[in-house]
Amino acid sequence: MTLNERFVEYVKSKNIGDVTFNQWEVTYVNQIPKDSVWKSPADWRCLFPQLPGIDGSASASVILESFNSEWHFEIPAKRGRLHVQLRHGLADKVEMLILSLTARGPVRDDRDGISKGLDTGRVAIVRSFKDFTSQTAHEYWGIQK
Repeated sequence: MTLNERFVEYVKSKNIGDVTFNQWEVTYVNQIPKDSVWKSPADWRCLFPQLPGIDGSASASVILESFNSEWHFEIPAKRGRLHVQLRHGLADKVEMLILSLTARGPVRDDRDGISKGLDTGRVAIVRSFKDFTSQTAHEYWGIQK
């Protein structure tokens, strides 16, 4: 019995009502602490060379201090969307970059639509993370080609 089927059976056993899946969603949250693969905001453009607008150049009279941005991408053939958020802040009193990738899309069929969607989302997130981050970061984290 699949996880979907077990969930539907559980809901039925509690007399909650019928379940109709209409969307799948997967989120990965990556915390990248300062003094790991980056030391200062000037390093961010080298860490994420493929994310538009993160080149760090605001003007000659100011220095980039913090960053918070979002990007939204289609997962090809209209299978879903990838939402990417990059924030600079503190987590547990440690300065870090927080890169969140959320993939979501429609459930196309009742039988295994959730499973297919979750797989689609995981693949989109893992590939995009690798595409968005630099080779230097991959070497630091031990990511294989």
